[in-house]
Amino acid sequence: MIRVSRVYYKMLKYLQKGNVDAWPWTSDTYAISEATLPPIVNVPELLAIIDRITANKNDDSGHSSDDDTPSQFQRAILLQFITHIVRSSKIKVKKGQTPINLAHDLLAAVTNFAKSLDDQNQNFYLPAYRVLLTWLSTVVTTPEEINESIGFLFQRVFHVFSRINVLNAVIEGTGRGKTADARDNPLLGRPFVISMILSLSFRAANLTMAHKVVDREVADEQALRPIIQPLANSPDGLRDLALKHYLVGKTLLMGSKFPGACANLHRALSFTSIHDATHPTQPALPAAQTAVAPYLVPCLLLDGRLPSAALVDAADKVRGWNYKGLVESVAKGRVGRLCMLLEKAHDDLVTEGLYFIWEELRATCLLNLIQSVFKIWKRECKAPPEKLLAKQHQLPLTWVLAALNGTMEEFRTYTATLPDEDRDLLDDVYRWDMGLLKARVVGLLGDKRIKGYLSLQMGIVVLSKDVAFPGLRRSG
Repeated sequence: MIRVSRVYYKMLKYLQKGNVDAWPWTSDTYAISEATLPPIVNVPELLAIIDRITANKNDDSGHSSDDDTPSQFQRAILLQFITHIVRSSKIKVKKGQTPINLAHDLLAAVTNFAKSLDDQNQNFYLPAYRVLLTWLSTVVTTPEEINESIGFLFQRVFHVFSRINVLNAVIEGTGRGKTADARDNPLLGRPFVISMILSLSFRAANLTMAHKVVDREVADEQALRPIIQPLANSPDGLRDLALKHYLVGKTLLMGSKFPGACANLHRALSFTSIHDATHPTQPALPAAQTAVAPYLVPCLLLDGRLPSAALVDAADKVRGWNYKGLVESVAKGRVGRLCMLLEKAHDDLVTEGLYFIWEELRATCLLNLIQSVFKIWKRECKAPPEKLLAKQHQLPLTWVLAALNGTMEEFRTYTATLPDEDRDLLDDVYRWDMGLLKARVVGLLGDKRIKGYLSLQMGIVVLSKDVAFPGLRRSG
């Protein structure tokens, strides 16, 4: 069994909780020279990552701290700890070993150490995980390397942060008769590990593994919530939670799980707001509103809600995809304008994995157009001499088709500026006729987004007299 000396344990606990000033240290005592490191740790890129993560913020004057600082102490602790783990696990470095395999070996060593601890509620090894995972994300480049690392992280690392049996020890106290501190639980590292796997999955377009990780996270989320909550008390913890919910929300959105996607994206915004309010001097979070907004806006629309103007403006500022026009087109049933805007932003939306999400909103746009036509039809039926009053809930599809063709004029004006080949293709793709309209209406009826039934023989949609359509509501 790998064991760590008491001094390593104490040093890592001070580092984990940030109480470095309380430790009686000097740079001479704890300084570690690269010349004394084993070759497996003496890697310039890895040392640079450690320096970046442990670097102190500049003081108010704008000058960096001196060498004799707690950051040097933190750097020494991490290097000593990783060196200790490497020597204890007896990892043998092969000649010509790639940085990726080296990172895998180091992560495997820390994982074996974590599994061997007598007290399963210790998390002082998490800084080493953060350093090694960050380094791994910088050395993988090709899709093959990324997929290999994703598989390794899921099989060898993720399960360490998924042991639900640890929860009982935290909540009920350890077997030694003492109550465990939730802040000492290794599950606190779970959000960071999940974010790393999902980030790599998006880089390699490996959504299969992303969905697998997210499904596990969603299943365990309720049980993990009281354990993960202490992370909200620190800037790094808030960063981990915000990024994790942001990436989980994106993954759920790709899987058409819109309520869960909305919930996670909203949580990302919440943790971002808490971070900005409580730690104004810290760098901006990656899950800031401008990053979340492009995904949350279509997610809210698909969930039947109208996003706020502030959220739409945030998406427009960062992307420049005319989100305001897209949202207005969906809300007002302007099918032609929606098609035009989607074609203009096609390449960018595909790159971000958002194109097919907006494609699904064509049905919502059509639904709102039908709703608008239905209101006009009811006014016509109620107009004197009220001969059609009894048919006010029997909407002719010819009216809907005429309105569709009217909205498509804006799209045809746009395609007229394109080369002949592109224009002919797009006109064929987006041409509406009665057969296609009936098929779309049947789909909306089947999804229970329209209450009523379709009479194919009469060419009408008989709508419910109570609530014919699910109305849009302003998002909170």
